[in-house]
This record gives sequence, structure tokens and C-alpha cells, in this order.
Amino acid sequence: QKQQQQQQQQQQHEEKQQSQQERRHKETDDRLSKAGSFGTKGWDLPIIHIVNSRFMQSQGRLKTLAWARLYLFKAFCLSTMTHQTTQNFVWIIKTDPNLHPDVRTALVDMLRPYRNYYLVGSENNYLIGHEVGSWRGGVEGDDVLRSPIYTGDLDLLRRAHEYQNERIVLETR
Repeated sequence: QKQQQQQQQQQQHEEKQQSQQERRHKETDDRLSKAGSFGTKGWDLPIIHIVNSRFMQSQGRLKTLAWARLYLFKAFCLSTMTHQTTQNFVWIIKTDPNLHPDVRTALVDMLRPYRNYYLVGSENNYLIGHEVGSWRGGVEGDDVLRSPIYTGDLDLLRRAHEYQNERIVLETR
């Protein structure tokens, strides 16, 4: 009976989590639809806003640290980005291409609902330290598009790259 009670509690917990995830997906869909967003051809917005973040670069094999940072990422970074008043930005999260597959899968699952959030396997960071280049001019966009991209709408990312010389580009790090 105790085991059955534990199973029921586990099932209730899983149903609650699924319900919360479905609610978050709907909220994100609502935000994207309200934003007018990116259009389906070209780039309808006057600005291309690129938000760059790093996750576990050069530390991909440190599985325990990666899990701890993933929980922090979910609580702070992802929560902050999903609750922006507009989703009219492209969020590029660069990670070690050798990030432990279990951690990468969990991160991909978190980001999958958001078409403008990209997990990219790359160690290159432009305008930080010695790497010269940025989104405008194509250097960073070329690098991102040549790298493994695990999440996000690739057509949208390609359009952001294509229109980088015709729009104002705002890069946030």
C-alpha cells in the first residue's frame, strides 16, 4: 500500500509538472503572437537583437558541475528570458561541443519550446578577449551557422544573419 501511495504521488507530481510546462508553452506562444515577431520572410523588425550567453564552455566533461549549473540556468537565465515583455530577440547560448550528452539533452528539452532560443556547440566568443568580429559583418553569424545547432528555428537564424547589414544590430552579452 505504501508503494502504491508513492507511485500515486509520483504520478501526481509528473502530471503537475506537465501541466506547468504546457502552461509555460502557451504563455510563450501568446508572447510570440503578441509581438508581431519576425514575420515569415525577410526581417520585419527594425532591429536585430542578438543576446549571447555562455554555458559550460571548455568544461563539458564536468558532469556534476554541469548539472548544478543547469539548475541555476533554469531558475535564473531561462526564467528571465522567457518572462521578457517581448520575444523579439535571438538568444544564442554557446556551450562546449563536448557537453555531457545527458546534460545537453536536458538543456535542449528546456529550450525546445522557444523558436528564437539557440543552443550552439561552439567555444568561440567574439568581442570578448582576443576574438575579433561580431554579428554585423557576418563573422559571428558564419561561425554560429557552421557550428552544431541543437535548438531553435534555423530559418529565423539564417534570416537574422542575412539581414545583418540592412538592419540595426544590437548585441547583448
